[in-house]
Amino acid sequence: MERALEILLSGAAGALLVWILQVFTERRRRRYERRLYIFRTLLANSVNVVSLDFVSAFNMILIEYGSKTKVREWHNEFIKHVNLPAVKTKTEIDARTKMFNTILVKLIEELAKSIHIKIEQLDISNKIYWPKGFNDASEKQHKLTDLLIENQGIWNKLLGADKVEKKLIFEVTQNKKKVTKKDQRKKK
Repeated sequence: MERALEILLSGAAGALLVWILQVFTERRRRRYERRLYIFRTLLANSVNVVSLDFVSAFNMILIEYGSKTKVREWHNEFIKHVNLPAVKTKTEIDARTKMFNTILVKLIEELAKSIHIKIEQLDISNKIYWPKGFNDASEKQHKLTDLLIENQGIWNKLLGADKVEKKLIFEVTQNKKKVTKKDQRKKK
């Protein structure tokens, strides 16, 4: 009877040990996957830091990494840099952009180290594919935003000077070459 009880207890202890190891392994795997998601998303969107994906993954760093880690140090540097007051000259803008890119590359590098991925800083900064069309669309959006900001006073006067409801009509056109029947025949 005593021997049967020992066998039963050792079997239960073994099963409990296996269960504990399985839970521990599963938690580690999920943590690795979350960190891998953060790394991949920041790397994939490093050229477009205003994307929803980038911002979501960036904010997950607060939850996923402890405050005493290198990742959190670079996360904090990124936040400090983003919150600096605006600069006015081209030289200041270029210096700020260079520093911003350096901080972002260091952050991504530390994320990679935390999940045991070997990637060089040069690979992060120089070998990321970003189609020119994305830049063109982004530049157009920036130009439009700048135009709106520069003419903010005019917009305020137009929209709120008096309490009379005003109707503004905007027409956006694009210069296109007229296609003649002769051009259409050439295409065929």
